[in-house]
Amino acid sequence: MDELLTPRLRIRPLRDADLDAMWADMSAPEVTRPAGGYLLADRSACARRLTAMIQQGSNLAVALRGSDQLIGTIGLYQIPQYPPYRRMVGFALGQRYWGQGYIPEACHALFRLAFSRGVTEIIGNHFIGNHASQRVLEKLGFLYRETLYDTFAGQDGTHYDEVSYLLTRQRYEDLFGTLGD
Repeated sequence: MDELLTPRLRIRPLRDADLDAMWADMSAPEVTRPAGGYLLADRSACARRLTAMIQQGSNLAVALRGSDQLIGTIGLYQIPQYPPYRRMVGFALGQRYWGQGYIPEACHALFRLAFSRGVTEIIGNHFIGNHASQRVLEKLGFLYRETLYDTFAGQDGTHYDEVSYLLTRQRYEDLFGTLGD
């Protein structure tokens, strides 16, 4: 994928030049713990995380459209135990950009592309207590699926419980209009 454009955002592959913004805006524990429990203790740890994300290729940059400044990351992941028509969404956003609707905007663009390419289900999970991610998933039309206990151990040894949600292509189209593909 080259890039997706929304009114305010550019969703594009991550690149090495994103390091400064990633370190400045996305390294705080308030951002990293809810997005997977990883800790970025210093700039070199952040650089290693960014390099790994670039090499994996499954995470995309969420950047401001005008400046191309990285403000977050997003991805739709093919989980090995899932059927090929199902993906899992993950996202993180720099704290100073919270509450401005950037992640729902990025998700809409990515979901429309995925649904037009044969994906029919998207799973979204959040750690219990992560009310911001819960609100994002609910705004996007996800419905509660199940609570998963002790499913994730963070880098700091903390064990997390997750709440899982499902969004089908049909529900998405019912809520936001047909994709027209």
